[in-house]
Formats: sequence, structure tokens, C-alpha cells
Amino acid sequence: MNKGTIASATAAKKIEALQKQISDLKKSEAFFRAITQNSSDIVIIVNTKARITYVNPSIERFMGYSPAELIGQSAFDYIDPSDLPRALFDFGRAILTRNTNIQNAFGVRHKDGSIRILEGIGINLLGNRSVRGFVMNVRDVTDRRKAEEELAAYRRQLEERVRQRTAELSSANERLTEELNQHLLTQRALAESEKKYRDFLEDAPIGVGIIDLEGKVQYINRRIETLMGWRREQILGRYGFGLDVFDDETRNKLLERFTARLDGDEPRHLEIPVTSGDGGQLWVEVITTILKKNDRPAGAQMVFVDVTKRRQAEEERSALADRLHRAEKMESLGTLAGGVAHDLNNVLGVLVGYTELLLMKMNDDDPLKKHLHSIMKSSEKATAIIQDMLTLARRGVTVSQVVHLNDVLVEYFTSPEFKRLCAYHPQVAIRKDLAADLLNIKGSPVHLGKAAMNLISNAVEAIADQGKVVIRTGNCYLEKPVSGYTDVKEGDYVCLTVQDSGRGIEPVDRKKIFEPFYTKKVMGRSGTGLGLAVVWGTVLDHQGYIEVKSEPGRGSEFTVYFPATRESRPSHESRMPLDSYLGSGESVLVVDDVPEQREIARRLLERLGYQVRSVSSGEEAIEHLQNHPADILLLDMLMDPGIDGLETYRRILQIAPGQKAVIVSGYSQTDRVREALRLGAGEYVRKPYLLETLGSAIRKTLS
Repeated sequence: MNKGTIASATAAKKIEALQKQISDLKKSEAFFRAITQNSSDIVIIVNTKARITYVNPSIERFMGYSPAELIGQSAFDYIDPSDLPRALFDFGRAILTRNTNIQNAFGVRHKDGSIRILEGIGINLLGNRSVRGFVMNVRDVTDRRKAEEELAAYRRQLEERVRQRTAELSSANERLTEELNQHLLTQRALAESEKKYRDFLEDAPIGVGIIDLEGKVQYINRRIETLMGWRREQILGRYGFGLDVFDDETRNKLLERFTARLDGDEPRHLEIPVTSGDGGQLWVEVITTILKKNDRPAGAQMVFVDVTKRRQAEEERSALADRLHRAEKMESLGTLAGGVAHDLNNVLGVLVGYTELLLMKMNDDDPLKKHLHSIMKSSEKATAIIQDMLTLARRGVTVSQVVHLNDVLVEYFTSPEFKRLCAYHPQVAIRKDLAADLLNIKGSPVHLGKAAMNLISNAVEAIADQGKVVIRTGNCYLEKPVSGYTDVKEGDYVCLTVQDSGRGIEPVDRKKIFEPFYTKKVMGRSGTGLGLAVVWGTVLDHQGYIEVKSEPGRGSEFTVYFPATRESRPSHESRMPLDSYLGSGESVLVVDDVPEQREIARRLLERLGYQVRSVSSGEEAIEHLQNHPADILLLDMLMDPGIDGLETYRRILQIAPGQKAVIVSGYSQTDRVREALRLGAGEYVRKPYLLETLGSAIRKTLS
């Protein structure tokens, strides 16, 4: 064998070895190219001048442009003009600061002229010799459709070049050296291409994993490790759908989706919960793409995008919508309750007034007197129910004085109501833990006492067998939101906690417990169904917050937060004797649209020694006073039809400046009542009023 033959054989072996290396590199390059081509997102590379140096074919599916139309073009030419300043700013900042991540959403012009909203996540690979640009992964969030496969033309061209060069190697021995150099250049290009796609996958801001047809994990990129907190050696080679990151339900969903995609179903987005390596939970969006080899399925690429923050934002929006709906419902029910309470107050005022007049005229030994006392006692109970309805209507708090919550609770603990509650439920042990250093609050002792009574009675009645109720007070400082509230004013609060070991509250009932007339008790046996609704209204009227913790079968805990005050409690005023508010023949004009109210007011005032006249409307009052002046007006705030008490008083002041008046209403103080007081009305009296209340108000105003 001569030297030429040996050299030719040696060269042939080298060519054969190089051909094998080229084949291996082509397989590797095809592997990573297939991943990019099958990507459901748009992949774009731009240089430092914002010129597009690479874009995958998916762009045409979403935006109508072919890659050839975009290569070399400025990316900013396609940005919606309204978003262009922001895009220029972000791009310039990324270059100047060498920022490695770019993330934003912009409007982009479709080829048909429409604007599509694209969301992009980019990585700065200017320093990477294989890329030298910004690599951006972009998706159309308008309809969240996947991008089409890209680089098919490039792959066919590369394969054709390899075939041509392989054919040339076999044509002649004299060209072996030249073709060997060509193969070396091709090997280097393929290695760079493989590294380019590997770098892209490794540094992509989304998680990418590949599984084979059996479901075993063949590859995961670096983002999977950082996103889920699992190391590659913990996942590679394992059955992907059996990993501990998924619960049983999620595992079944993923397996079902994988099987459906193998059967040819269109790709769809799926949001699933994932357990991270540290035990925490996050939500990811999964897009599954089938990878093919020789036109047959060979596995699947699964892309994972962290959507935890977006999902949390959606849940917060949903919770806010629920709270708004509940607030609107409570407002409408409160308006209804307020109107009913106003009408009942007018009726009850007549009943209380005449009963009081009859009691004053009867001798102590009159056998009918005890029946009248029973009527008064029942009227007081009716008044309490009406006050509950006014509280529900947010019109019930008229007193804003300095209160010590422990005193309110102690007064309830010594009341007949509390003793009856304990007697009816002897199996319940009640423990009181009242803080000795409790701060004061500002509010209404009556409403606070009613709210505490409702919370305690609810807790006791929630226990069917043996159990306990713990009542605690204390000081606390709030600096973060309370459960159920987004905005909480930071500061000092006085807390009342009522905890029971009862049956607890089902989740389906928890959102409804503060609604009026909603109850799980037997109606007529345990109150009116307004108990917790009154608590809710009282808490809101006192600018407080209420927190509920409950689990079925494990009891409930209600905690109420009232803003603390550093003001001291004033000393109590002594009760006025009857002689101090008797009249001396002064003239009183009663203005009320209800005939019975006018009559009872006339009788009470005449009993006190006043000269009384009455009219049925504000218009009549104005006309009457022009010819018959009065020392003082007893003016109803709400009159129908015609003008109300405030407008009546305004017009009267024009013809009789300085006219004295006492305002009465079935509601508590409203803005219009306060305006009437600001204009000069002396006192405000709420219906139904007693002789002492009415007489004291008129005497005080006249004085």
C-alpha cells in the first residue's frame, strides 16, 4: 500500500469521525431548536440599537408579520405610540444599568392595523458571545394563544448545506483537505448554535421542563430550580406526575392534560398549585407542547409561569367585591329598618305618652295601675327593639361620651338578663378576664352594652352540652389589617373578645352572620335575628373593627376593636326634680304630621303648665307664626308631605329671627338634625319621649 493510499484512508477515517460529530451536534442542535420552535410564546432578540436580529415564527401567528418582515427592523416602530415613551425609557435604563431583566407589557401594532397587548419578559445577554442582544419571551395576553413553531426554513437550509458538503467529501480525494476544513467550520457553527439555544433555555425567565412518553423528567432549566426550590438531581429521571410538588388533584389534572395533548387536543393553559422546596405554595400556569421525532410524539415540553401575585390580586379583588355587595345589602336593609323604626316610634310615642298620663292620674291603690306598668314595661322592650333597628340603619348612636368598657360589662353581669342567661344554661361556665389597666373609649354605653350582651348570649347559646365562654378585655395596638378589612387605622384600641367552645360556624354561614334576620336559631325563641346585625352596626358607628375566627366543631371567637381615647370620664349629673322643668304659661307650637303625636304632645305639655297649639305641617307652622307668635316650637324633623323640620326652621328664622325650638324625631341625630341645632334650635329629643325628657328639653331651651 503506497503512502497516498494510506493518507487517503486516514483522511477518510477523519472525515467519518467528523461526520459522526456533526451528526451528534445536529441532533443536539435539533433537540434545542425543536424546543424553541415548539415554544408557545414569541421569542425575539434585539441588539443595543433595538434592531430585531432574531424572531421566531410564532410572531406571524399572533401579529401577522413574517420573521423576514421584522429582521433588521426597529422594534420601536411597532410599539403603540401611547406606550412608546415607557418602552424607550425601560430599554434605555436596561442598557445603561446593565439590568439583566426586562419585564413589561405594551401595545403592539398587528399587521392588519389593530393593536394587540403583548406581555414580555426579557433577559440581557449582551455579554453573551453567542447571543449579544436582549432575548425576550413574549406572549399575547389578549387571547393567550401559543406562538407557532419557528426557524423551519433555517433548519432545512442547514440540513441541505450538510448534505451538500458530505457529497462533496466523497467526490474526490484531492479535495479532502478543503472539505475537512469545511466540516470543522460546520462543527464550530453547530456547537455555537447548540450553546445559543442551551443558554436561552437555561437563562429564560420561565420554567421549562421536558418529559418523555413515560412521563419521566429528562430536562429542567435553571428557572425551575429557583421557582420551585428543587435541585435537578431531585427531579431528573423521576416520574414527573408523581413528584411531591403536586397534590393528588393537581397530579391527575396534569396527567389528563398530557394524555389529551398526545391524542391531538389543542394546547390550553392550566393553573395549578405547586409546593416549593421550603414547603410554601405558589401558583403556576402550565402550557404543554408535544415534542415530535420523525413526525411521531417523543415527549412533551412543559412551560411553567409564576402567576402567584396575579392570582392573589384576583382573590383580593373578589373579596373586595364580596364586601361591597354585603355593604350594599346591609345599607338597603338598614334603610328599610330605619323607615320601619321611624313609623313604629310614632305609634309607640302615643302609647307611652297616654300610659304615662294615666299613671299620673291614678291612685297608687288602683287595681288597673299594675296593668299600665305592664304596658310601660312592654313599651320599653319595644323601644329596645326599635333601637336595634336604628342601630342597623346606622342611625342609632346619639351619645359620644367617654366610656370604660369594663364598667359596661360589669353592669351587664349584674343585670337580670345576664342572670336569666346563666340560669337557662347552667352547663356553660363563664370566665371573665377584664384588664385592670383598660383604656377608655368614646361612644354610647347603651349601644355598647347591647352589643356586648348580644355577643355573650350568642356564645352561650352556641354551646349545646358542657362548655365554657371566656370574656376578655385588653389594650392593643393595631398596625396591620384585621381579617376582613383592607384599611385599618393604626393606633391604640380597646379589645373585647368573646370566645366559646360551641359548635362553631360553617364557612357557608360565616359571610351571612351579620345580616339582619339571618339566624340558625329557632325564630321567636332566641331573639329577633338582629343580634349580630346590631353588633355590626354598633362597631361601625364607633369606628371600630370586628374579627371572627371559627371552625365547625371547635368553637368561635369574636374580637371587637374600639379606638381608645385618653380623655377622662366626666362626673355624672344629678337628675332634675319635676319642679325644675314645669312651665309658667309659655306658648308652645307643636308641629307634627301625625295627629296622635300632636295630641299626646299637647296633653303632656299642658300637664307641665304650657299653653299649646298645634299644626300638621311646616307650611302651616310658617303661616300660623306670622299672626300668632310662640315662645318655643316643638318641631318634628320628618313630615310627609311637604317640607321637613330643617327647611321649616330655616324659613321661620327669616320671619322670626331667634325663634326658639326643640327638634323631635323617630331617628337619632342626622346631619339635618345637627344643621337645625347649628341654626339655633336648643335641644334634640328622640321619640318616643317621656314627660321628664320633653319637659327638661323645653325648659333648658327656654332658659
